[in-house]
Amino acid sequence: MREDYGWNFFHDLRYEHEWNIGPDFSTRYGVGTRRFPYDGVYETKGYIYLHATWRF
Repeated sequence: MREDYGWNFFHDLRYEHEWNIGPDFSTRYGVGTRRFPYDGVYETKGYIYLHATWRF
């Protein structure tokens, strides 16, 4: 049976660094944690990420 829990807020906390290496290249990396409701129960997940942008 599917219950309707509606929409709830989620929480996200992260720490990141951004580096611009010249006008054409930048990188961003960080760590974080996210807490969100899933079927009425809150779950907490951790993550790491790396993003690079190269304009040419």
